[in-house]
Amino acid sequence: MEIRLGTIADIAAIMRIVDSVVKEMKAGGNFQWNASYPTDETFEQDIAANSLHVGVLDEELVSFITLDTNQPAEYDPIPWNDKLPAIVLHRFAVAPKARRQRVAERMEAFASEHTRAQGFRYIRTDTNSANTVMQRFLASRDYQFAGRLFFPKCDNPFFCYDKILK
Repeated sequence: MEIRLGTIADIAAIMRIVDSVVKEMKAGGNFQWNASYPTDETFEQDIAANSLHVGVLDEELVSFITLDTNQPAEYDPIPWNDKLPAIVLHRFAVAPKARRQRVAERMEAFASEHTRAQGFRYIRTDTNSANTVMQRFLASRDYQFAGRLFFPKCDNPFFCYDKILK
């Protein structure tokens, strides 16, 4: 699998993945993503910041992840497991048809390597408390639960996780 920086030309494929993932999330009672988030503009901003990475398998874009140092203000009161400067993992998805091919694992391994390459050894992220799939995935990749927060306009709390890289 190739992992590279995302480009504007990737947005249509990314939004197809978003649409399919949103349908799955809704069916499972998870409203983390919806028609108003994430949008084309969200990904355009990630591309402009060189923080969007895409996974390509058999010449098809099948995954994306955003990695940057932007932490929402809601992170401030979280009792994180460390105070190190961190890379933050945002907007991570795998196309349903690419599941069970270790794409998520490869993308997360890339996130860890990218974090090290940027001079960091600490990753933070959050996920909706209803997103049990992501919670299990993070636990399987050695992320530790760090606390819960509420985002404006969201009914469910979000769970925060972090990982100290060796």
